[in-house]
Amino acid sequence: MAPVKGSPHYIVDGYNVILHGGYSSGKGRGSDGLVADYRYHFLKSLSQYAKKKAVRITVVWDGGSSTTHPRSETAFGVQSIYTPPGLSADEHIVRMVEKRSNPREVTVVSDDRRHIVGVVRNLGSQTMGVVQFLSLVGNGRKSKPKKGRTSGQGNVTDEKKEANDLSVEDWLKLFQVKQTGNRNET
Repeated sequence: MAPVKGSPHYIVDGYNVILHGGYSSGKGRGSDGLVADYRYHFLKSLSQYAKKKAVRITVVWDGGSSTTHPRSETAFGVQSIYTPPGLSADEHIVRMVEKRSNPREVTVVSDDRRHIVGVVRNLGSQTMGVVQFLSLVGNGRKSKPKKGRTSGQGNVTDEKKEANDLSVEDWLKLFQVKQTGNRNET
């Protein structure tokens, strides 16, 4: 069953889900092949849900494109957008919601309160936490919500708590980037 115009559209903060949703165990983090493997399996599980429920799913990934425009591809019926350098997935997701004629048809999936969730809610979009989304799509990963982070509905309950963001160190570890002088080596 294919999605029809006006059907629900999930816009997913890709790395936020993979890294915070129990997708990566932390073991072997940083290997490009391992990250690609996480993406592959994640997109495949999303595909099964999208087909069964006739919904649209777009996953936005940080980086991966050397052009000045986002690169888009479809795998298993799920659209992936890779942002160009200098544009974060968070910023791209906000722009996508801003361009929608009816942002209420969009559900943004992320635990990144500081950069996405509050902004898209103000634009009229719905939000869903990572754990709730993974449970919804039935991907089978085991992950427990962090106390004080989300309600049973997957929405943030305590805005005063620190955002669940990756630090620069986490990103460097993820992609095993070694900083030397003025250039980065991978």
